[in-house]
Amino acid sequence: MLAIFMVLLTASSLSANPATEQWSKKSVITLTDLSEVPGMVIEPGTYVLKADETAGNERTTLLLLNQDESQVLTSFIAIPDHRQRPDLDTVITFFDGVSSDPKPIQTWFYMGEMNGYEFVYPKPRAKEISKFAEDHVMGSESKDAAIFAITPNGTEVAVYDARGKSGKASITGQAARAKPGRRPRPKQPR
Repeated sequence: MLAIFMVLLTASSLSANPATEQWSKKSVITLTDLSEVPGMVIEPGTYVLKADETAGNERTTLLLLNQDESQVLTSFIAIPDHRQRPDLDTVITFFDGVSSDPKPIQTWFYMGEMNGYEFVYPKPRAKEISKFAEDHVMGSESKDAAIFAITPNGTEVAVYDARGKSGKASITGQAARAKPGRRPRPKQPR
């Protein structure tokens, strides 16, 4: 009887560690150019991205860590994004049209999945990126504020309302609109 109690106690203590359960996705990424995530410019190198996929939360908290995961470099939010088919590798996309450094990262897709994360930039930076990329960029005033799709002409299309007092983001009538579609980029003559 005592042995069963010890086994159950050990099993429950192993599964009760929120630090290990909370981060459900993790990718090691290597960047060859000066790049940008929301709120931080990062040097070329190898980093770890982790996602906190708390059930029922439209906003996902992402952590960027150094290669050995001993230091959290920054945390920021992302919203769901989708692609047509999964890839066998982790895929990081950058905004097209931004030719100068740093190159802002647009999305992260975990290997083998069609659902990924579109990064949400501070609103002033989202407006700058949108002008260069000629595409919408997700922007917000803070991690808990409303999230907007910022268009190249500066229009702000509400995507998610600010987090309510309950701690969950709410999608209401005005903010329930879909993100603006990506415009096809005209081909440049060679």
